[in-house]
Amino acid sequence: MKHDPINNYLLAEFPCLRNVYQTVKEGAFDLDTPSFYFYKEIFVPYVEKMVSLKNNDEIDHCFTFIENMLTSDNELLNRIGTQSVLCSLYEDDIDLESLPLGKVSRYYYQNWLKIKN
Repeated sequence: MKHDPINNYLLAEFPCLRNVYQTVKEGAFDLDTPSFYFYKEIFVPYVEKMVSLKNNDEIDHCFTFIENMLTSDNELLNRIGTQSVLCSLYEDDIDLESLPLGKVSRYYYQNWLKIKN
């Protein structure tokens, strides 16, 4: 399955998401459901929860991971980071301005997300 390496990248960094990933995967109609879906349905709610709990260590961890996605040589991972993660956080009214965005993440936020609205 072509999306498993991308999904495993998330699970290797955040093993606490493995159970919810399995639950979501079992409920998916297509066994090769795109990673875009899993990151939006699993990782984004996790980030939002950490933000609401003000868990600064885990917020830093999440945004370092997002920055690594955006700076990876893997184009699919880059697109998932922007489209599934940052766009979803922005659309959910998460105050990205106050969060520890990396250089590439902040550029995308300021020059794409803020401008499009």
